[in-house]
Amino acid sequence: MNSFNLRKPKLNQENLRAVSPVSLNDDDLFEDFIIKDADLSEAKSEDIRFLTGFIDHSQLSGSAFLRPKITDVVIENSHLSNANWEKSLFSSVRIDSSKLTGFIALSGKWNDVIINKSKADL
Repeated sequence: MNSFNLRKPKLNQENLRAVSPVSLNDDDLFEDFIIKDADLSEAKSEDIRFLTGFIDHSQLSGSAFLRPKITDVVIENSHLSNANWEKSLFSSVRIDSSKLTGFIALSGKWNDVIINKSKADL
């Protein structure tokens, strides 16, 4: 049996604030955030950053992020199908109960990423 010592996302919910992004810009920074029930399908961004937070029940299908940086983030019950996060940098990320069918992350660097109870085919 393999044993992994993955660094789990460090989140203190008392420090997080709800945000409701309607559209995304190339240099957006979401820090200490909770994004819930957002529709960001087909969103495009060059250098978006998600640092320390939750993405829950959100739609990111078909999104195109060229160099997204995702650190200390939990993504739950969300759809990332056919998203293209080409040169993504994931560090300490947990993806639970989400759909990643056709998700593309070519040239991405992922460290300490857990995908649990999710559909990630194609």
